[in-house]
Amino acid sequence: SGGPKALAIIVDNSFSMGYGDNFERAREKASELIETLPDGSFGIVAPLVARGEGRLSPSSGKEALREGLSGIKISSTFTDNEKRLEEAFSSLKDAPGQTKKVVFITDFQKNGWQNEIADRDWLDIIDVSGEAAPANHAVTGIDASYGKDAVTLGLSVSNFSDKPEEQLLATMSAGREELSAYLDIPPG
Repeated sequence: SGGPKALAIIVDNSFSMGYGDNFERAREKASELIETLPDGSFGIVAPLVARGEGRLSPSSGKEALREGLSGIKISSTFTDNEKRLEEAFSSLKDAPGQTKKVVFITDFQKNGWQNEIADRDWLDIIDVSGEAAPANHAVTGIDASYGKDAVTLGLSVSNFSDKPEEQLLATMSAGREELSAYLDIPPG
């Protein structure tokens, strides 16, 4: 509709978005959405994985929205996606405009989802992943145990994609020594 809106644009900045040109396509889509906001609209542009930016607050200026977009960088951590999207929608409740929507621009990787994506009438999801599903694996844990004459390091690597990861090269540096191993990781 042509009247003013309240729109929160949440850009997935999780590590998987660094694959190919997913992150750049997400930024371009967010920029298009900003430019198409009708006069009198309020908006929020924020990363999915926040770095302590504080409470989300709607702005009526497109320049402020563009600045918010330019400040979003890829993160090496992840978050509870559903909680972040709910937070974005809650931030719109006092903004003027009859239409209140959250647009989530993502590559649809599994990190951060506690459940399947719930249908919500206020949520639109834009998939920028393209045709091929990228590999989506991450170091999810590091442990150390100390013995009399040795330190044992344990590394957990998870595969969040739908396909097995075979012969993934894992390399670790310990001083001047480099240790390598090939890992086979089942999906999920």
